[in-house]
Amino acid sequence: MLKGRLGLETARPPHADRHGLMWLSRGNLYVEDGTLRFRTTGMDGLESGDYALPYGPDPQRRRTRAHLDDDD
Repeated sequence: MLKGRLGLETARPPHADRHGLMWLSRGNLYVEDGTLRFRTTGMDGLESGDYALPYGPDPQRRRTRAHLDDDD
């Protein structure tokens, strides 16, 4: 590949635009019911298990069309 072609190694995004980064290895990454999940056998500092990485302000409350109609 052409090193430096996209200029990513010199990119410096502002801290406000950066998102958290998590290194995942030795496991399965999948989506279940709108939640990103990671099942691992364990690695450095992370015990084996099934971890949920929720997305959004409240992953427990999913709004359906019926909920939207009730709010009126």
